Amino acid sequence: MRKTGLFLMGLVCLTLLNPFLPQLRAKMSVFSPQDMIRISDYIVVGEIKKDVTTKKRDAENTATHKEVTISIESVLKGDMAQKEIVLQNDIRTDIMRTDGVDFNFPKKGTKVMLLLRNYESSGISLAYANSICVIKKGKVQVYDGMRFGNNDVIFEPNDYEKAYQTFYDKRKREISGETFKPLSVNPEYIIVMKKQPPNKVLGSLVLLGEQANQIVNEINTSHKLIASKSCDPSNDSFDVVVHYKKGLKDRNFTVFNCPGTIDQASGIMIEPGISVQNFDKLFKQ
Repeated sequence: MRKTGLFLMGLVCLTLLNPFLPQLRAKMSVFSPQDMIRISDYIVVGEIKKDVTTKKRDAENTATHKEVTISIESVLKGDMAQKEIVLQNDIRTDIMRTDGVDFNFPKKGTKVMLLLRNYESSGISLAYANSICVIKKGKVQVYDGMRFGNNDVIFEPNDYEKAYQTFYDKRKREISGETFKPLSVNPEYIIVMKKQPPNKVLGSLVLLGEQANQIVNEINTSHKLIASKSCDPSNDSFDVVVHYKKGLKDRNFTVFNCPGTIDQASGIMIEPGISVQNFDKLFKQ
């Protein structure tokens, strides 16, 4: 038992210290997050139903055979009629892998988004590395994400998450037919709060009458619904509360400097969004 433990520890150390691993990863093809979406034949959302690993042996080789069963909830890209798919992969245990595409999936019952390709020789399988995402409360998280790059550009796992999140949100809205609901004019008042990350309030204003209607009109007419990119604010932002008298619910928005505006009621991102500069002018008056 002791010898086995020492052997395994030594094997792990040799793997981590292997000077060829960075070179192998550097030689892998680099696909940007947008490229990953583009090259995928299918992008699906589903649930892990089964993950089975067995050993395969023949006269020459030993391999680990994996079969992962996923029930399909929705198809975000591609034309797929199946309600369930089985992804299969054979991993040779006697050679070092250099493609970097791990076939490690989260546990049974996990909701996932998968980027898939339909290979002529082997059928449907993962598109490449960073093709498995976990979906938690509508948030896309790359599972065991990898960092890619060369001398010109570096892509971190969170770069893939941002691009995948934008794609996921846009397609879910398109599939559900969700639309932006215009605001009614003549609110009782609008509260604007200037904020600094993470959650510090720098000041607030109450807008009435014509000033309030100007904000309502800007929201309703000046923006393209559904953002083309994610918004990750790092500077000041504004929370906007549009309050009506009895009979109409308040509408809440967050205005970012990236630019972009989120309708908090539906999670819809409006781009380019309300002008942050306009609000800055209000606070400087």
